[in-house]
Amino acid sequence: MENQKQLPAVTRIEALLVILVILSLIGTALIVFEAPPHVPIFTAFIFLVVYAFIKKAPWKKVEEGIVEGVSSGIIPMLIFMFIGVLISIWMSSGTIPTLIHYSFQVVSVSYFLPSVFIVTAIVGACVGSSFTTASTIGVSFMALGSLLGFDLAWWPVL
Repeated sequence: MENQKQLPAVTRIEALLVILVILSLIGTALIVFEAPPHVPIFTAFIFLVVYAFIKKAPWKKVEEGIVEGVSSGIIPMLIFMFIGVLISIWMSSGTIPTLIHYSFQVVSVSYFLPSVFIVTAIVGACVGSSFTTASTIGVSFMALGSLLGFDLAWWPVL
């Protein structure tokens, strides 16, 4: 058997401090310095790598953890990327403006909210992605609702 080093033990206080430092780094960079989101995330990553070296964690274990973390996030990143491509294609080809135009002829003001609910439920079930539905026909319905005089911040009180 191969002689493997054990990972160094991390106390609860130490783990809490690391989390607080990461949140402080990200929060300060985003709010105070108004940095783009990837900059504080990269800074937090560098902090974690330096912390692993300080704790004398074997680089092979650190690398395995990085690969495992990235591989679990690849599929959602691809989904968001494809949704962005779909939205930009639909906007540039005129699909979303066409949806807004024809929505005026189909949807009446008195049945606007129920019809929006039904249409988005059907499209979301067919497409299989709530993000795609919200960012395509959701944008159309928001524009239509604002043109019809609905407050976009309206929330029903139950």
